[in-house]
Amino acid sequence: DNILVAVTRGNITENLHRGHICIVDEERKIVASVGDPYFVTYMRSCAKPIQAIPVITTGAWQKFGLTEKEITIFSGSLNGEEFQVDILKNILKKLELSESCLKCGIHPPSHKETRKKLKEFGVLHNNCAGKHIAMLALCRYFDWPIEGYERIEHPVQRLILREIAYFSEIEEEKIHIGIDGCGVPVFALPLYNFAIAYMKFAKPNVIDDLSRKEAVKILMKNALKYPELIAGNRRICTELMRVKSNVFAKVGADGSYGLSLFEKGLGVALKIESGNMRALNVAVIDLLLQTGVLTDEDAKKLEIFYKIPVLNHRKKIVGEFIPKFKVEI
Repeated sequence: DNILVAVTRGNITENLHRGHICIVDEERKIVASVGDPYFVTYMRSCAKPIQAIPVITTGAWQKFGLTEKEITIFSGSLNGEEFQVDILKNILKKLELSESCLKCGIHPPSHKETRKKLKEFGVLHNNCAGKHIAMLALCRYFDWPIEGYERIEHPVQRLILREIAYFSEIEEEKIHIGIDGCGVPVFALPLYNFAIAYMKFAKPNVIDDLSRKEAVKILMKNALKYPELIAGNRRICTELMRVKSNVFAKVGADGSYGLSLFEKGLGVALKIESGNMRALNVAVIDLLLQTGVLTDEDAKKLEIFYKIPVLNHRKKIVGEFIPKFKVEI
């Protein structure tokens, strides 16, 4: 039974959100799972930290004089808050590129207050602007054409595919490739391999390639130092890392999530089949409670992601989201 979250209305269950969880240790053993630990799914934005690694391993970040905050923002699914947009503008200045180079498209900022304040918005308010600028930094570093950087045949996308394969320990040919919401290739693989990559963030010493090992250490140190650059205010990844500085947390669209549990040396990959993001948040917090990573007191600070009521149009509570799975390590 792979029901992760149920949604009630009155005294009956109205909706069920099925899903899959895989947790691996440094020996690549599955220490706990729910549903199918080999379920194939797109990593979506959970791939961003891997996509950011080459900016560090190549030395591109040093060549362009990028700061700790600037390399951290490459892993984020950003809120479009003003402080994030300012950092992105600064990186583009260092790369001597304009916003028009970005092929991620435009959508309103995820941050409600920012959305209300702005009369118009641009590419730098896109969740994926940081990831796209990381790709442009690599193009500048290698002197690759900027034009067409979003296409799978472009050398920057071939480089990223190699990184995904390396970190998740799967052959490139076995990775399914689609197109993400922001227009660049997106990678699907078994949750087991997805979890291996996130285990490596928690235990970089298992990485045999020295430059990648050092890059992961730099990336993780700064992600934990600047959690506001991994998502933003009132977003689960940022708020979770603020409460628990020994967890790296990264959301992907349509119900995917990756966790690196530093103290336990574990990698976690999670997918809600329906893609429901509220159900995903409930599952993530409950998983961390069940594994002892979060205390009840911690969970209280994260209640907006965990104790989710179903409201009617008059804001009266008529139901709730309830976690339904058991996980034991």
